Amino acid sequence: KLPDGHTVLHELREIDLYGWEGRDKYDLKSNDAQSYEAWEVGDPYNFVVDGKRPLVELWSRAEQVWDVIRRHQQQQDFEGIGHGESSIGSDTLLVCHGSLGQALLCTAFGWDETHFRKYEFPNCGLVEISWVPLEERARNWRW
Repeated sequence: KLPDGHTVLHELREIDLYGWEGRDKYDLKSNDAQSYEAWEVGDPYNFVVDGKRPLVELWSRAEQVWDVIRRHQQQQDFEGIGHGESSIGSDTLLVCHGSLGQALLCTAFGWDETHFRKYEFPNCGLVEISWVPLEERARNWRW
């Protein structure tokens, strides 16, 4: 059980690869070459697995995560004002893997799924994103 005030979001999961799960890249290259090439170059519209576009879905989930976090943060800020407290500028820790990390970083700035692989999120990477309260998008970031 998590301590009070902590939340687990189902949307914070790695990319869904459907029928690709558990298969090695040699199998994928030989049996699904077009989608594998799209995956390698980061082409979200031609990367199709089992009739689905996993990168497009991942970006959608990342947007949902930010919506939940920003709404929660705004609620805390509003409630804090009446009690002489404020969480404005407080921190949120997100723990995730590389593909989701890329999607979260990009969607924080409004960059769509065509930015996949343009901002490679390293394994075990950490990024700090500066987001001004009540602004729709983040302002800057650093590794």
